Amino acid sequence: MGSLKIDSGVARDMFTGYVVVGDNPFNMVDDRRFRNWVKYISSTLKLPSRNTVKADIVKVHKREAGKLKKILVSIPNRIFLTSDLWTSSTNEGFICLTAHFIDENWKLQNFFITLDNDSSNDTCVEHLKSLDVHGSLLCGGEFFHVCCFAHILNLIVQDGIKICSDAVYKIRESIKFLRKSESRMVKFKEYFEDIEGLEYTTALCLDVPTRWNSLYAMLASAIPYKKAFEMYKVKEAGFREYCPSSDE
Repeated sequence: MGSLKIDSGVARDMFTGYVVVGDNPFNMVDDRRFRNWVKYISSTLKLPSRNTVKADIVKVHKREAGKLKKILVSIPNRIFLTSDLWTSSTNEGFICLTAHFIDENWKLQNFFITLDNDSSNDTCVEHLKSLDVHGSLLCGGEFFHVCCFAHILNLIVQDGIKICSDAVYKIRESIKFLRKSESRMVKFKEYFEDIEGLEYTTALCLDVPTRWNSLYAMLASAIPYKKAFEMYKVKEAGFREYCPSSDE
């Protein structure tokens, strides 16, 4: 291959990006096999320590934050923000903020924050409005907090689904039961092969509580196999407690 010239600065920047984007641990540089692999590629390339990797990431963050500030300052109009706040299972607080803006070729000038109806978002908005010491918010900030339409629609649908919640629960648990092991799915497919006019063309899918359209997808995937569910219930005793009734 001849002599391989490697710029150590470029290599460190690329490695920093790899760690950040891949959410890789800093101590991966201490792994003996990883170090041996890098040494084999280039004996002259010096791997950084875990502390150096951490410091490099902080530098990249400051550099990219500086670039972002310059972009935001150059925007001739207002910025649109969407955000969400939540608490993890370990009671850690998180906030996700996305900024949207129109470049200099457009004229739309609005400033809103779109959030869901969680009380923590209301508190956050009040704190943000208090920072407007120059009174620059449109309509005195009356429309500063705009509730997320998709979230409200999801709440409406979920409330309506309560009417048939028992049936939905059983369908969901039936799909979970079948998808829990490959052998169950194999038997399930075998059972309905003898049912006239029924073919396994759509995979059974589960819903996500925060996405009402995923509930529709789950029901749509299960309804064609109604007869198959009933047959599986007869032949597999463990499935009986999950399978919905004919009416359901």
